[in-house]
Amino acid sequence: MDVKNIRKWCREFAVGHTEIHDEERSRRSSIYDKIVVKLSKSCMKIGGSLWMISTFWFLRVLSEKLQYWKVCARWVPQMLTEDHKQQPTL
Repeated sequence: MDVKNIRKWCREFAVGHTEIHDEERSRRSSIYDKIVVKLSKSCMKIGGSLWMISTFWFLRVLSEKLQYWKVCARWVPQMLTEDHKQQPTL
């Protein structure tokens, strides 16, 4: 087990949480989100030429079947520090 997880459990037990089983999650796991972002980037590059699928249909599958309304290629922190603001973006 990772040290980060051990520290998290110690904090949880210190405040009185004694349940050792995972709580029910209401959303997809972050791993699934990362896979969809990577897949969408790759498919948008290849999409139309390789699979003969239009951008419209690809976005429709993402929104209707996978229930994603917006997939970003790059995530930006909500709270930017002055160092972040000074760094040039690529």
